[in-house]
Amino acid sequence: MNTEDYILGLIKEEAFSEFKLPIKIAEDNRYYTDLCQCLDKYETVVQSSDVIPALVKHKTAKNIAHIKNSLVFYYSGKFEKAKKEIEEIIDCYLETPLISKIDESPAFYGFLDIDSGIEPTFFRARVGRGEYSHSDLLPIPMTLRQKISTQRFSVPGIPCFYLGSTSYCCWLEMDKPRDEEFNVSAVKLCGDKKILDLAFDMTTLNMINIYGQVDNPKTITLRTDFKKIAENMIELWPLVCATSFVNKNHTTTFRSEYIISQIIMQIVSELPDVYGIAYLSKRIDNNLESGAFPLAVNLVIPNLQNVDSFEDYNHSKKYSDQLYGVEMSQPFNFMDYIKFSIHLREAAKMDDLIWRSTLANEHNSRLSVLDSELIPYYRTYFGRFDDYLNCRINQSISSENNLID
Repeated sequence: MNTEDYILGLIKEEAFSEFKLPIKIAEDNRYYTDLCQCLDKYETVVQSSDVIPALVKHKTAKNIAHIKNSLVFYYSGKFEKAKKEIEEIIDCYLETPLISKIDESPAFYGFLDIDSGIEPTFFRARVGRGEYSHSDLLPIPMTLRQKISTQRFSVPGIPCFYLGSTSYCCWLEMDKPRDEEFNVSAVKLCGDKKILDLAFDMTTLNMINIYGQVDNPKTITLRTDFKKIAENMIELWPLVCATSFVNKNHTTTFRSEYIISQIIMQIVSELPDVYGIAYLSKRIDNNLESGAFPLAVNLVIPNLQNVDSFEDYNHSKKYSDQLYGVEMSQPFNFMDYIKFSIHLREAAKMDDLIWRSTLANEHNSRLSVLDSELIPYYRTYFGRFDDYLNCRINQSISSENNLID
């Protein structure tokens, strides 16, 4: 069976369509129960598939067992054993496409300019009124770690650099702020840094398959990886699922749905060649056919000093060496951009957008739905805002300029 038929065979299996993320719960004590039910059902579907190879079925079952064991160990206070279970999973994928360089990662296939080799651009936002500089869009420095609260991939006290694949993704993550309070910078990372790709679900397989139809030399060489990528995604989907629960009760201080995510971040932080983690936004409603890929992909990079002793730790250092070399644009206000763009050309109306994306026809086509009409992402205010910021990346973060010290 060739790669295209193999992936299409997976897509056509109706049983997989039931596994939509994120999964919402009302109370923390529902997390473990609902997760186990979902993983058990997923394992049944995988094992009964006529398309999936036996080895993939075996690895999927093994990963599910590791996740369940990890949570049991964590709830029992055996944190090292909980971490070890997840390490057993990640160690098996260190040499696979799901842990690869940013400019080769499947997480950003929707944005790679594969003809020119241009690396993907990311975006960083801040909510507020006033004038902001590059340094205002950097993560909270290590010297102010007391301000760091727990987040999906962030342990309290450990600052992280959160980025979005689009300004729209940032807008979602910041709970849809008012236009006049939405300030964004474009961010360019070093493309040879490796990341762990958890930015996929069942709908992503279709996106990868369509991307593989683009005819150019680089895609042809990548097609040999698509079958492997699909198999890795099937095996690792349980890990994505475990990190894709949303507790609607925002008052709880302990969040079980963050346990696996934060363990993964601890493991990634200890891997010398891995820069961060890509994951799908949990702000996209799971009833959307296309899901969050590729418009709403997040990338989180830990801001840590990689030291082994007290003597080596620099208590006055604000940012990790990993952030040096990152390039940024001057932050720009979304409302100011809209006013500016109105004078230049007619822009798409942005009220009540329901987003979809597709890679059909061109590898970089991104479509949205407005009043049941498909609109290319680049024609929306968000898409044009992205391009505007991308063209204005003008500052490199380094220890020699005022951005850091």
